[in-house]
Amino acid sequence: MNAEKIFVSLIVPKAIGKSGDVWVPMDSCVLEVIKSQKDSAGIEKILFNGDEFNKFALVYLNGQRIKDPKTPLTFSRNTIEVVVPMAGG
Repeated sequence: MNAEKIFVSLIVPKAIGKSGDVWVPMDSCVLEVIKSQKDSAGIEKILFNGDEFNKFALVYLNGQRIKDPKTPLTFSRNTIEVVVPMAGG
């Protein structure tokens, strides 16, 4: 891809959605990547009120836990991992 897009690997529990890789605009944040997923039922288990993380969702950006969904993506390759205890898979 070109320099205006960055690569993001989104990892979610199988019980709430599909993991996958996406290319997003350089100025994107974690919230935008999660919302870009097509599985709205899975998004509801990760987000609360559409713009906050659910209190049970643990979200990691490049191995570091984050609590602010508007955290910007800062590297050309990023990994977002969502852990929801008791979600299985």
